[in-house]
Amino acid sequence: EGNNCHISSNTIITLPSADNKAGVVVVGDDVIVEDNTISTGAGGVGSGHRGIRVFGNRISIRNNIIETYGTNGNDGIELTGSYGFTNITGNTIRANGSSSPNYGIDIINGWHNVSLVNNNISSLRSDYTIHDFGNHPNTLIYNNSLAQITWTGNLTTNISLQLGSTIFIENNKVGLT
Repeated sequence: EGNNCHISSNTIITLPSADNKAGVVVVGDDVIVEDNTISTGAGGVGSGHRGIRVFGNRISIRNNIIETYGTNGNDGIELTGSYGFTNITGNTIRANGSSSPNYGIDIINGWHNVSLVNNNISSLRSDYTIHDFGNHPNTLIYNNSLAQITWTGNLTTNISLQLGSTIFIENNKVGLT
């Protein structure tokens, strides 16, 4: 908890026990969370596990490996409250659970100006990889030196978003499968 924090280069594993565990909880502004490996709910016990749960403005979440397990309600990244100006870039996010829903990124009411750039996001049960539950403009971008694909608005999608697998930005080939 606090402002101007930097959380980096950690391996964080929550034990398989109770519900509502989070690997990292960010409460504050101007926080960077990068280069971590986070696993919550290992063993598939309980529900409501979050890799990263965020309450704050101007948050940067980049280059993390995030896996959630449990029964349901497991989010790789949960943005909750009424905040904004968050950049989520280059993460590998797997939201796993034995029943639905499990979201790769869950954007709760009130979040605005969220930029999602070049993340690989999947959900074991084909739940929403991105669940955007707000009415504010947010942006999803996949790019490289050849091209860029950009979506703006409600970003809810229920397909895996993986560069080279479901998203292609190659020479003479740009699109989704």
